[in-house]
Amino acid sequence: MGATKRSIKGNNGRARQSRLLKRIGLVLGVCLGVIIVVELSGGSGRRRRRRGPRNLNSELFKLRRRAHDAVQQQQQEQDAEDEEEESQILTKEQKIDLVLSASVHLVGIEPVRHQIEGSNGPGSYSGITGEFCKLNWAAHKESPSSTPMFRDLVGKSPDCKSNSFHLDLNEIVAASKRHDEDVMADSTLADGTIDGIDASLLAVPRAIQPTGVVFHESRCGSTLVANSLAAFDPTSNRVYSESAPPIAALRICGDTYSRCSRATAAALLRDVMHMMGRTDDPNERNLFFKIQSVGTRFIDVFTEAFPHTPYMFVYRDPVQVMMSHLDHAHMEQSNCVRPRKDPPKIVVDLVERHGKSVTELSHEEYCAAHLASICDSALGEMKRPGDGGSDGNSMGWPVNYQDLPDKLYEVIPHHFGVPLGETERDRIAQISGMYSKGRGNKAHEWKDDSERKEERATDAIRGACKIFLDETFAELEGRAAAAAAADGRGGAIGGNEGFAGEET
Repeated sequence: MGATKRSIKGNNGRARQSRLLKRIGLVLGVCLGVIIVVELSGGSGRRRRRRGPRNLNSELFKLRRRAHDAVQQQQQEQDAEDEEEESQILTKEQKIDLVLSASVHLVGIEPVRHQIEGSNGPGSYSGITGEFCKLNWAAHKESPSSTPMFRDLVGKSPDCKSNSFHLDLNEIVAASKRHDEDVMADSTLADGTIDGIDASLLAVPRAIQPTGVVFHESRCGSTLVANSLAAFDPTSNRVYSESAPPIAALRICGDTYSRCSRATAAALLRDVMHMMGRTDDPNERNLFFKIQSVGTRFIDVFTEAFPHTPYMFVYRDPVQVMMSHLDHAHMEQSNCVRPRKDPPKIVVDLVERHGKSVTELSHEEYCAAHLASICDSALGEMKRPGDGGSDGNSMGWPVNYQDLPDKLYEVIPHHFGVPLGETERDRIAQISGMYSKGRGNKAHEWKDDSERKEERATDAIRGACKIFLDETFAELEGRAAAAAAADGRGGAIGGNEGFAGEET
C-alpha cells in the first residue's frame, strides 16, 4: 500500500505555525534594528552634521532595502516549504489506509460535542474522534523500565510529535472490522488455517483481543507488573501502561453517568481496545492493559464491556501506600489530596457513610478516603455474583504488593492463560530487580522501602487508615487467599525479594 511507505503527515498546522512565528520574529528584529539606527543617528548632532542629511538618508534607504529583501527571502522560503508540506498532507483516504493497514495506532480520543450517546440510544455513541500516529513499539519492548508509561512511549515516537491525525472513531472502527474480515477470508484455507496454524493468530492486520488487564490502588507495584508483562515475551506481547484512550472511554459519561449511560461507555471502551489491539505484526499475540488507578472506580464499565476478560487488582498495606503519597513537606500537592478541591461524588458518599464530611477531613484522612474509593470499587466488583450465580466474579484476582513478583508466576499462566517457561520466568525475575520507572539517570537496582515507610508513619496516617482503609484491606487479603486456594496453589509463592517498587 503506497500510503504506508511515505512519511505520515497529518494536517495539524504545527510546523507551519512554527515557521510563521520565526518569520515574524525576523521581520520584527530587522525593523527594530532600523529604529535603533535612526535613533542613534538622530541623537548625535555632530555625527549628523558631519555626514549630512543626504548620506543619512542613503544609509536608511539601504537598511530599509535590506529589511525588504530579508522579508522577501523569508516569504520565498515559506512558500517553498508550504508547497512541500502540501504535497505531504494526507487525504482522508490515505489516513484511512494507514489505519486499516495497522501502520498507525490509536493514541487518543476526544468528544467533539457534549452529546455522546448515538441515535440508537444506550450502548451506542457518536461524535468521538480518534487520534492516530505511529508508535515506536521497539522502544518499549526493548526496555520497559526506561519507557514505563504510555506517555514515555509517545515521547519516544517521532511520528507522534507532529504527524498525528484524527478520524471519526465510529466510522474507522466499522471500516477496520470490515477490512480485517476481508483479510482473514482472503488468507484462510477451507479448514480455517494458514499453513496449518489458526488463521486468527497469523493474518495481518488483525485485532488482538485483551488478554488481561491490570487495575491498581496506586503506589503498589503496578508498573512492575506492566513491565513484567512486556518483558517476559516482548515479541508476542503488547502492553499499554496507563494509556490515554481507555481511561478517557471509562470516564466519558462522567462520575455519575450524567452524560451518557454505562452501556455507552462500555461500547466505546470495546471499540477503543479493539483499535489499540490491531497489529501488523504476525508475532504479536497477547494484549495487556494497565489502567490508571482512578480508572478502578469505573471497573464496572470494563466488566460490562469485557465480561470474560481476566483482570487483577494490585493493592498494598494501607500505611505503606499512604506514606508513599504523603511522605513529603507539601501534602496538599499529593495526587491523593489534590482532588479534594472538587471531590468526586464517590468520595463524598464514602466519607458521609463514615459520619464525616469532606470539608472537615485532614489531608491524611482525605488521602485515605481517596484510596478507599479505589479499593472499594475493585472489591465490590469482585464480590458481585458472576456467571452461574457464583458468589463473586471469578474474572478478578487481588494481588498484594508483598507477593510480587512471585505471584505473577501464578496469575500469568493460570489467570491470564499465557504459559510461562524458564526463560520467561527468568526475564520476570531480572526486570523485578530494576527500578520500575528507570527513566534516564533513574535506572538503578531497586531496594525495598516498606520497613522505612512503617517506621516513619505518623499517628495521623495510621488513624486515617483505620477509619477508611483497614477493613477493605482485610477483605482484599481474604479474597486473595481464596483466589490462590481456588487455583490449587494455596497462597503466595515466596516473598518480594528483588521486587522493583515504584514511586508513583
